[in-house]
Amino acid sequence: MMTSDYELRKRATGIQGLDDITRGGLPAAGVTLITGNAGTGKTILGLQILANAATSDTGAVFVSFEESKVQIQRDAASFQWGKNLLGSDTCSLIDARPPDDIRTAGDFDLEGTIAIIQNQTEKLGAGWVVLDGIDYILRWHPNKAVATDQIRVLNNWCLENNISLLLTAKRVDDQDSLPFQFDGIEFMLDTVISLKTVLHNNR
Repeated sequence: MMTSDYELRKRATGIQGLDDITRGGLPAAGVTLITGNAGTGKTILGLQILANAATSDTGAVFVSFEESKVQIQRDAASFQWGKNLLGSDTCSLIDARPPDDIRTAGDFDLEGTIAIIQNQTEKLGAGWVVLDGIDYILRWHPNKAVATDQIRVLNNWCLENNISLLLTAKRVDDQDSLPFQFDGIEFMLDTVISLKTVLHNNR
């Protein structure tokens, strides 16, 4: 079967239902935005995809902007697939929480973070990268255009390096919308996954 040069290449997530819905997985080179209110499973989805990658000896990098490395390890350990992630030497967990004085640090960009990720992806031969809580780091920048440009830089980096990058971002609870810094970003990327929780029989 011939594949068009213009067809979006996919990388299987290893989650059968997700791979079926997306017809083969998520972009093999580019950014996927995963959004949802608090507690909808954004972090867990990213961790499970990396755990599946670990079982196939595919390198993976997880970068957390909100939770500590220990908290991430606890999250993964509460699931049966967690042992595949925590016991793998092809997956790197990076604590990238910003310092307490970030509000007074002035303008910033993600170049330093990209440099660290680049080093880890080359070392591990990684195909998957998760930046968990990207909204937490970008919300300190009041300039929406700069925040959008940072996502564009990440997307270009992924395209150049054949990396499947997952960004997780919380939606505003009372509005079910993304922070204003993300206006338009959903239309800039190939794939956006929106997670929701539904109350059923008071559960």
